[in-house]
Amino acid sequence: MNSEVTLNLSEFFLQIITAVLIIISILFSFFLITVRTNNKLPNILLALYLLIGSLDISSYFYNTFSYVHPIIDMLRHDIAGFLERPLLYLFVISILYSDFKIRFKHLWHLVPLLLSTIVLFPRFYLSFILGELPTNSKEIEGSFTYILATFQRLGYIIATFLALWKYKRIMYENYSSTIKDNYNWLFQMNVILTILFVATVAKNIYKFSSSPNYMIEIRLIILILILAFTCWLILKALLIPKMFRGIDSKIQLISTLVNSRAGENYNHLESISKKINSLKLYMEEQKPFLNPNLTIKELASDLDMTPQELSILINHHIHKNFYEFINDYRIEVAKKIFQDPNQKKTTILEILYEVGFNSKSSFNSSFKKHTGLTPTSYRKQYS
Repeated sequence: MNSEVTLNLSEFFLQIITAVLIIISILFSFFLITVRTNNKLPNILLALYLLIGSLDISSYFYNTFSYVHPIIDMLRHDIAGFLERPLLYLFVISILYSDFKIRFKHLWHLVPLLLSTIVLFPRFYLSFILGELPTNSKEIEGSFTYILATFQRLGYIIATFLALWKYKRIMYENYSSTIKDNYNWLFQMNVILTILFVATVAKNIYKFSSSPNYMIEIRLIILILILAFTCWLILKALLIPKMFRGIDSKIQLISTLVNSRAGENYNHLESISKKINSLKLYMEEQKPFLNPNLTIKELASDLDMTPQELSILINHHIHKNFYEFINDYRIEVAKKIFQDPNQKKTTILEILYEVGFNSKSSFNSSFKKHTGLTPTSYRKQYS
């Protein structure tokens, strides 16, 4: 009797949380699609992801109250299973790159769904057309689609990590302002998705074991995690306009630039030495690093060089990325201010803004990396 009560209670909470999650997703999707913004593509992709996610979990709700034909349920499972991660991946790319557009080539993201449909068609969808009862989904076709969906999700998790790694490197090589907040929440999102992926795979393995006694409770736990993730994602998405500035997808990594220009003379020692000296002289005299939003494109224009030439000069020959190169000059100026007895009343926050930083965390980490001390500890040496 107690076990039945517990089971009914778990099913009740499962249905309630499912309903709440679906309502939240639909309402926020409507907001994303209708809100006025300069770049609607990320909003549309996120809205579609939330709606597809609602479709995916809807089975927890409708199976309790009504009969759904196995073919309809299989369509729901396939559409949700194979479209969720591509939509979220494209959302990430649309945030990272300001010039991203959905093009014909992105249809390849539909290949796993198409492949699953082809495999299932003879014994599942065709049987529905002929008015016959479809074969049980635990047959080899159902197992194939599950394995395909699992590897697809894993592939998108890896692809997102690689896209973020590339974005981080490009930012460090071309921008002087911090990217920590920009990078971190998308990285955190993918880590959470990885945890949910592992939990879901473990649940499905347990589901097909000999005695899955706690499936309702396990589904409830995973659904609570999905609800928490969705609320977190919505909160972060609302902050995107303030946190993100996309970069041009045409910007290349320095390793790619060097390899593509291998035949050009970028290693002539005398010429390189003159350019480095000219760059350092300009940095010391004109102090462009005091601009907190300085980019390699702007600095290259001041030096009458192309961004590619300056990028190779700094990243390849000086052996520092642009972010480190600029921040080294900022730290040197900050050190002089700390050493000046007339600047004792100037706060650290005022100093970091004065020398070109726009984030206390990036200033502290750069200062400690450069000097081995925190700004407070360094200042105490001269007090």
